[in-house]
Amino acid sequence: MKASTTTLSSALAAMSFLWGPAFCDITQGTTPTLFARLDRMASLSMNVYTGALCGAPAGFSRAGFINETTYDIQGQVLRDDAAREAVVVFRGTASDKNFQVDLNVTLAPFETAAGNCAGCSVHGGFYLAWAAAREQVLGLVQGVLGEFPGYGVVITGHSLGGSMASLAATQFQPLFPNLTVYTFGEPRTGDALYVQAVENNFLASSPCTTRYFRSTREYIPIPYSYQDETVLDEDDGVPNFPAVSDGYQSSTRNSFWQRDPVGANNTFVCTSTSDFQTQRQCGEGRNGSGINEAHLTYFGHPLNTYPLEL
Repeated sequence: MKASTTTLSSALAAMSFLWGPAFCDITQGTTPTLFARLDRMASLSMNVYTGALCGAPAGFSRAGFINETTYDIQGQVLRDDAAREAVVVFRGTASDKNFQVDLNVTLAPFETAAGNCAGCSVHGGFYLAWAAAREQVLGLVQGVLGEFPGYGVVITGHSLGGSMASLAATQFQPLFPNLTVYTFGEPRTGDALYVQAVENNFLASSPCTTRYFRSTREYIPIPYSYQDETVLDEDDGVPNFPAVSDGYQSSTRNSFWQRDPVGANNTFVCTSTSDFQTQRQCGEGRNGSGINEAHLTYFGHPLNTYPLEL
């Protein structure tokens, strides 16, 4: 019992830079520091779509690119010397190969993480893609930590990249116990056992302790009518895929719901405890399906992804 108390105290202390003292009692509004962190991670998830066309984001050094060719899993590993972190960034869907990965929704055992996710099943396409990229990603991260052994590890991504981040984090958590995850428009990545493992591994049962920040978004266009057809607000449809009826479950605790206009006070913490309640409270799928307008921008950063018409 003493060890558990120590672990919880350490986790709370580690997250104190993100949460204000009263944050655990509210569901609307984040601290300015947490909002800035989400904004920064969303900007990295935007930058990764440019590949080698642009230099490393301001304030970061690039340790190397992730370039897995069978499933076209792309990304980069960055070094933030000010924050003392290695940051893994996965790109979202941006090619036909990625689209085929997305469509392989058959659940598969998460065999490469069996010790950390016993009995878990995950999206089959995502799993195959992650298994192909895993050693490359691990090598880049270990290269940074070998040179800077005191650095923490952060993993982030948008869309398909969000699910890659989720699988990578679950796989690597035993190696890097204080690892933190930020995802934007992440699809459902696994079954109920997978969700439970994520919540256990990343202390995600409470907003006071979580190291897993899963963001979704509501898009509110300028109201107008055309031929008596009113355009409604819609939520990012990708977090609503694949279907619960196919055996998937969303992370239902402490997701972060970003509404417009972008700001700390318009970022909600969703603390519901059932998938149905998450859909009602956090708009998971309301008026939204698939890759829609709400999926293409997070925290004001445009995230280029697979063409809308597809």
